[in-house]
Formats: sequence, C-alpha cells, structure tokens
Amino acid sequence: MTELLSKEKIICFGESYWITASERDSCFPLSITYHLKALGLSPLLITRVGLDDAGKQLIRDFEGKQIATDYFQIDYDYNTAKWNGFSESLKAWNNIEWDDRFTDIITNDTIFIHSLLPASNQRSRDTLFKVIDRLPKRVFQLQHFEPFVTQQIVGQCLQGAYVLHLSVPELEWITGWFSRSTSIEDRISVLQDRFYIPYLLVHNKENEVIVKAKDSLYTIKQPDGSAGKSYIQDAFLAGFLFQLITNRGIPAVLDFANALITNFPVNVFEQYNADAIYETIKTNNKK
Repeated sequence: MTELLSKEKIICFGESYWITASERDSCFPLSITYHLKALGLSPLLITRVGLDDAGKQLIRDFEGKQIATDYFQIDYDYNTAKWNGFSESLKAWNNIEWDDRFTDIITNDTIFIHSLLPASNQRSRDTLFKVIDRLPKRVFQLQHFEPFVTQQIVGQCLQGAYVLHLSVPELEWITGWFSRSTSIEDRISVLQDRFYIPYLLVHNKENEVIVKAKDSLYTIKQPDGSAGKSYIQDAFLAGFLFQLITNRGIPAVLDFANALITNFPVNVFEQYNADAIYETIKTNNKK
C-alpha cells in the first residue's frame, strides 16, 4: 500500500490564464483543481488575476463549481493572461505575492501542486520557493520554458518533489544536463535517484504513460490521440493523486487514473465522479 497523503489540505499554486484558441480556462493549476474537485476533494488554488473581465470570469467559474476563491489575489497593474504562446510580458500570475494567511493552510500534511511556470518571474518565484521550503510532499508539473528558467531554478523545484509529472522531451531536456543515458527508462532512474523522487509520471508520443513508483516501473497504454493533450494528462495525474491520497496500491491507482481518461469526457469536469469511475472499472473487469 502507498503512504497515506492527507486529503484535508490540497493546494494548487500558479498561473491562471485563458487559452485564446478556445477561450477556455484550462491551464495546469486550474485544470488539476477542477479535476480534484470533481473527484470529491476540496482543493484550494493560490493564483493572481487582473481586475478585468477575464479575471472576473475565472472567479465566477470557480465559484460556480463551488471551489473557494479565497486565495485569488487581485492585481491592479497587470491583466489576466490570455495564452497564445509564452511571452516575456508580465501578467497578473507573474506577481503572486506572499500572504501571511498561507501559514494557516500550508503545513507539513499539505499536498502542494505546482508547475514550473511561476518560477519564470522573480516575484512569483520568491513566493513559490518560500512555500516549498516548508513542505515535505509536493507534486511538480515540469514544463520546458528555457530560456525563461535556469538549470538552478529547475533543480530547486525538483529537489524534494514527491510526485513529478512530465513528458519525454522534458525528461530528455533536464537529464541531458547531468547524464549520458539514452534510454527513457535509464533517464527516469537517473532523475529519480538524483533528486530522491518517489513517483514519476512520464508521457510519451506513443499514447503511453511510463510510471516509476519507487522501485517499480509500469507502462500504461492510453487512448489513441492522448499524446500531447494536456487536459488528458492533467486528468490522469488527478486520478493518480486521488487514489494515492486514498491509500490505494499502485496497480489500483493506475487502473483508476486510466479508467478516468478512457471512459469519461475529461474536458467536461461535471460529467464524472469517483463512484462512476469505480463502477466503470468493476464493469470492465467482468468482461
């Protein structure tokens, strides 16, 4: 059985923006928060939005899904971001500030989920590093944002991570700094050993996710067309974390996460819940 992670305090931290191609709020911190809420947990999101229509709509969306917006900071100088590729121009989420109220919600049993993107700007990075220094268990979503982040910054985010979520190109990017290994499995092991990361989830272009759970390696086939779709990868991570939180063994964790993305429209968060996923697994096992 896996260790029991507290399900009382789940905090997502980081960027909030609209995808301009779809006018949809689907960046990683928002997406993972939505999924965890749909699964019956009570995540909080620490982010920063502008005092504009886009920021107001994000707040309304969260409140409509009954997700607390107590830690949405309001920026009076910068707008809420609209994503159409990485930009050096500052947006509200670049400026997440330390709030003394964080000490009330961030404790040793907090599950803290974040991406690399907030580390690309000094103010949000300072806040992020002040937070992660306090936490023994942390979930880190790695994205390739060179040259906006340095090897040192990435290393600080990797150090002490409990779960690492990334793609094969990102794995090759960071292991290329310190390893000559060429196989994906060797790169995963080198990364795990160097930074003492218990769980790694690595998505490849063959519609698979390779999971290193301590000393065990699993390759999970995912639905055709899954590769490169962040909303599917986010849903898989949410299902993985939900089962890890509820103290399931790794095979059950992976069955649940894959059943979620295989059988449910994961871009429509209200149309599934944990009970429906368990029922699907039960039905599939009878076939």
